[in-house]
Amino acid sequence: MRKGFVPILILIGIVIIISVVGGAYYFSKKSLNPTATNPAITKVLSSPITTTAPDETTIWKTYKNEKHNYSISYPPSFELLKGSVPISELSKLDNVSFLGWTTKDDPYALVELSIEVLQNNVNGAPFLPCISSDDCLRKQMSYNHQSPSGVSFMYKNIMGKNVRGYQLPTNRPDSKNYNINQIFIFPANGKIWTIGVSMNNYSPEKVNPLIDQILSTFKFTN
Repeated sequence: MRKGFVPILILIGIVIIISVVGGAYYFSKKSLNPTATNPAITKVLSSPITTTAPDETTIWKTYKNEKHNYSISYPPSFELLKGSVPISELSKLDNVSFLGWTTKDDPYALVELSIEVLQNNVNGAPFLPCISSDDCLRKQMSYNHQSPSGVSFMYKNIMGKNVRGYQLPTNRPDSKNYNINQIFIFPANGKIWTIGVSMNNYSPEKVNPLIDQILSTFKFTN
């Protein structure tokens, strides 16, 4: 055997050993981390999972008024004020109220939502004839001698329409408690409707989202 041939064989052997060891290391890493060389898998695993929040209004109680042909749902934290009205007459009321958010810790705290259908006067004419929400609001404020400068105007989405209303200044019967009232009036279905929101010791920022959710269920049934 020639003298220079032995080192060449040794060098070839070293290269073969390095190749085998390197290949084994590469395939072991690939098996432990399959997504490292598969962008499609990485993309699927990193995609966010989206879910749709359930509509909680579907499990609320529903009040149906047969006289004025409408319905509205309200959450478990509210109740329909029945008073002394017989059960058989509840669906025929011109004015209904829902009371909620009462608490033992604060006897004054509550939220009340009222719906009233204005009736005709003794002559059979509309008590407050108006043709739009703005027209109704202007006439109602004039009737109540309410100055526009003393209120804050706002809008609520009622039956898919922006109904204009106003919020009265905060009333404080004493140093601890306060009351805020909102009024909305509009013509619909051949009648004049008034929706009132009264909140004791609750801020509009806290109450309004729930009232908007309740009013989203308000609809005519005829």
